[in-house]
Amino acid sequence: VHSVMDEVDSTATQDELNEFNNTYTESIGLNDAVDPTAPTNITLTSTTCDIISFSWTASTDVVGVTGYNIYENGTALPIDSTADTDYAVSGLSELSSHTYYVTAYDAAGNESAPSSTVSSTTHDCTAPTITLSVPTTGSGNVMLSATATDNGSISQVEFYLGTTLLGVVSGNSPYTYSWNSTSVPDGTYTIVA
Repeated sequence: VHSVMDEVDSTATQDELNEFNNTYTESIGLNDAVDPTAPTNITLTSTTCDIISFSWTASTDVVGVTGYNIYENGTALPIDSTADTDYAVSGLSELSSHTYYVTAYDAAGNESAPSSTVSSTTHDCTAPTITLSVPTTGSGNVMLSATATDNGSISQVEFYLGTTLLGVVSGNSPYTYSWNSTSVPDGTYTIVA
């Protein structure tokens, strides 16, 4: 019976033994033809205007997992790799939708099957722009009008007399509101939308 220790001289120094162990370990790794297990439990951890973060449960491998490849929107090649079990994709555009999955790989280059996917849409962090038309002066019903634009959609426009809410208008631009100016004494007022 031939043992591994038969290959090591009994007079070998500790450095020679360490070198043998490194060589033997590396040769096992080169013969590794087993893929790591697929990462599991991929979970969205946070989404902001330009960052989507997610994490997963570690894979296992007969020799050891070296890292994880990150794939976006079904790309053939990974967008990045990491040794960690969480990842944050940054530099994304607002209101953009993305889908990610992860694979594990080992030192021999074996790659696992993909994890399940996680999807998210980045947030809208840009405030709408609004332009209020100057209403005609006078008493009675005064028509207030505003136009609004946004990189997403406008759900409503609020009209204020100073800090007092006059009314809320939804629909499409231009947004109009009929204000009964007789509800306040004669004078100069600031209308805000």
